[in-house]
Amino acid sequence: MKRITTIFFATCLAMPIVHVSPSSARAQDDIEDIEPEDDEEEATEPTESAEVAADDRVLPIRRGLFARGDFGAFFTIGGKDFRAADGSVSDNTVSNLQPLLGITVGYDVVQSPNINLALGARFATTFNASAAQIPGSTNNPATLPRDAQSFPGDFGIYEFGAAADLTIMASDRLGVLVHADGGMSLVRPDPSLPATSDAGTFVDGAGEATIGGIFSAGGGVEYYTLLTGVSVGFVAAFYGVITDDFIPGVGLYIPLKYNF
Repeated sequence: MKRITTIFFATCLAMPIVHVSPSSARAQDDIEDIEPEDDEEEATEPTESAEVAADDRVLPIRRGLFARGDFGAFFTIGGKDFRAADGSVSDNTVSNLQPLLGITVGYDVVQSPNINLALGARFATTFNASAAQIPGSTNNPATLPRDAQSFPGDFGIYEFGAAADLTIMASDRLGVLVHADGGMSLVRPDPSLPATSDAGTFVDGAGEATIGGIFSAGGGVEYYTLLTGVSVGFVAAFYGVITDDFIPGVGLYIPLKYNF
């Protein structure tokens, strides 16, 4: 009887061990079957190259058909200024500052990430003030006061021609701009004709317009803004107006361009 009792207690003690061991094994298998979630989260995060590509899509530099307005100032170099108060004549280094307005419509014929060449038709207008452009052939000191009073000191200049702009990109949105334009000029009144002759008679054609040529060349900068298709810059250009005489000038203006 004692032996049977001993075997019974030994069997009872062994039963928990038999049941616990398989449970622990199954729990360990379940832990191993769980896959880590970190890799999935990393895969969904956008890469740096994808972010850059998204920026390029949102803020492109548009090329092609464009319209541009030039807004600035102009002055001629040299000339004479007659002072009616005392009848004296003074030499001008430059004329009075006057507005300059221009419109160009054209197309970007060369389009690349580093270089852009734009060609277009241009119309511009500006003015000369308080600087009579007396031709050298009639610049006689004896008649200078009369000539300075008789030759137009104020006249308008109108340009009908073509323009070319070469932009070399220095960064993603800032470029160095090289500008040139030229064509036909209409100057009114004719700065080469005095109102009266040496005999004091009215000169035929005085006060009327004259047709000649005009050109300009200069440089500046162009910045492509975050507004799609809009760029703005600054240009300083030397001007030459060709009538019966040559009239030099300087234009300083802000070009505002929109690509359609």
